[in-house]
Amino acid sequence: MYKDKVRSIPVVLILSIVTCGIYMFYWIYSISESLKHYLDDTEISPGVDVVLSILCFYPYSIYYSYKLGQKQMDAQRRAGVPVTDDTVLYVVLAVLGFFIVNQLIVQSKLNEVWNNAV
Repeated sequence: MYKDKVRSIPVVLILSIVTCGIYMFYWIYSISESLKHYLDDTEISPGVDVVLSILCFYPYSIYYSYKLGQKQMDAQRRAGVPVTDDTVLYVVLAVLGFFIVNQLIVQSKLNEVWNNAV
């Protein structure tokens, strides 16, 4: 089974700030790619997620936050860790412009998934 690397939350935050948000697009691609392989989900398209995040940043970040919450729950189920539905939180944070907070929460939850994946 596919298992992604655990990423340091402080490093994700620092890279996102230092690169003025450019790292976030790499992170979106990387997380989408990881979830695609881990969940064996052909509907996830990391390249499209990045392109739409760049072209339609605000509206797409809200949709992507919703989608990410759903995929996070699927990954948690598959790994056998407690499932948390943070979808509403992610959407609200995206609407308020705090996508970076979503990024950190999701990374934390997925680190738990990768630590428990077999």
